Amino acid sequence: MEVFRPGTEVLLKNELPAIVVGVSIYSDDAVQYQCAWWSGRSRNKDWIKPSEIVSVVNRDNKMKIGFKAT
Repeated sequence: MEVFRPGTEVLLKNELPAIVVGVSIYSDDAVQYQCAWWSGRSRNKDWIKPSEIVSVVNRDNKMKIGFKAT
């Protein structure tokens, strides 16, 4: 599966700029991104569904991730 590489700049809903800092894959092949953003002097992080990402600064900033069953 292809996911956005940590460090990728994204725009979340409500036009909130953020950076992907982590990627998580769940048993049903669902993906979530841990994103971080600044709100005033506070840094916030939360797990975001791909549908909550409105746009990506560099769409070519993807990497393959996952496990190969043998």
